[in-house]
This record gives sequence, C-alpha cells and structure tokens, in this order.
Amino acid sequence: MTNTLPIPFPPEPFRAAGINFTRWSLDQADRNKGKRNIWLRSLDRLGMGFDS
Repeated sequence: MTNTLPIPFPPEPFRAAGINFTRWSLDQADRNKGKRNIWLRSLDRLGMGFDS
C-alpha cells in the first residue's frame, strides 16, 4: 500500500534518554541551589526551559 519503508529503529529510546537526562539535570539544579548545567541552559535558550 505504500512505497516507503518504515523507519528501522523507533525513536522512543532516544526520547526516553533525553527525558531522563532532563529530569536528572533538574534534580541536580535543585541540589546545587539552582545552578543549571549546560543542557538546561540550552533548553532555556531554545525556549523549552523549565522555569518556575
């Protein structure tokens, strides 16, 4: 029914790794009095930050 092949590897493991790394980074920022690592600062610059 289609002419294209499916993606051979699902992206879900990469999404889960990104989410878990973000959660870990947020936990570290909480422990370090709000000091954010480069991952969280990058997300902030992209407009995907987690400011409260």
